[in-house]
Amino acid sequence: MSRIKRKLELWRTVVLGTGIFVLLAVSAISSDPASAACAPFPKIALWDTLTHDFARRHVNDKFGGDWQAYIETLQEYKTRLRAIQQRGTGAVVTWKNKKIRLEGRSITTFLKHFDRRIEVTQCLSGRDARMQDRVENIANFATAAGGGEKANAASQCDRIPEVQWWKFKTHDSISGYVDRRYQGDWDSYIGNWTKRLEKLQNIYSRGASAVASNGIVLRGSILAIYIGNMRERIAITRCLAGIRKPSKI
Repeated sequence: MSRIKRKLELWRTVVLGTGIFVLLAVSAISSDPASAACAPFPKIALWDTLTHDFARRHVNDKFGGDWQAYIETLQEYKTRLRAIQQRGTGAVVTWKNKKIRLEGRSITTFLKHFDRRIEVTQCLSGRDARMQDRVENIANFATAAGGGEKANAASQCDRIPEVQWWKFKTHDSISGYVDRRYQGDWDSYIGNWTKRLEKLQNIYSRGASAVASNGIVLRGSILAIYIGNMRERIAITRCLAGIRKPSKI
């Protein structure tokens, strides 16, 4: 066999081998026992349709797949309920056109269910994030030979600040997320982060507190540091957007 033929045969083996590896790895992800199911949501009449699948669809449809934004919404709702409880007044909660009035001990019971709902949601968020990271790692392995140009360009942007509850903290994971959830629309992605920043700045200016997606309470100097990290993230994301956006001719 000539040298050229041997090289062609070797290349074909590498390409086919990589493809087989990716297929096998994706199959392994779908049946990985390490990603055991999260606990079910609390079973109460108001949430009779609340399941893991429903939560995932809701996050995808209403929050663009952003679990952190969804969990923050739940945390804010719980904070309002807690304030109502402390005032000793009643509240009307709604779920899919159903309304239930809560007061006294019923609010206390509902808040316990709500805490459990947030815990389950955080579990689902973590599972989905781990799954996405593993798929991205496999995709990066399969395309490593052709991705050098963008990788070198992205190195011009700073690293994302290390914040415990942020899921997407690398250039590649953020780019993959924008491609999947925003169809490559960086402006919409940055716009959502900017809105969240403005909201936090308003909370800080009022001397109030915010709750992170993992339950950590942010107030005062800690909230100010987080706002600084968020500003830095947005600036870095704009840098990435300038590199990753398709050029217009």
